[in-house]
Amino acid sequence: MKSIIFKRIMIFGRPGSGKSTFATWLSGVLGLPLHHLDKHFYISNWVERDYNEFLQIQKNIVESECWIVDGNSTRSLEMRWANADLVLYFNFSKFICYLRIFKRFFNPNKSFDDRAPYSPTL
Repeated sequence: MKSIIFKRIMIFGRPGSGKSTFATWLSGVLGLPLHHLDKHFYISNWVERDYNEFLQIQKNIVESECWIVDGNSTRSLEMRWANADLVLYFNFSKFICYLRIFKRFFNPNKSFDDRAPYSPTL
């Protein structure tokens, strides 16, 4: 692994703000493991996981040596924030975010692995 200052990075913000895209890029650049919260929050096809199980998964992630976590889950925000070396909040205009969501809906990036199995784009 490259010598880096930040080993635990939390990324959150508006839907469509580019969190997952940036997190994927950053993970590739820094070589840090990437965790998309939606992949852990949902079991499949937007069916929610038991919340206590979801919290335990997050706890295991944030207590590890290095990570990038992408997602909002505001109820567990403090857990991630308390363990992060760097917190990035993506606050783009609603118009830009809606445009990106619209684009994602009609032209999904199938190489992106940021959702639970069988979960549609939106």
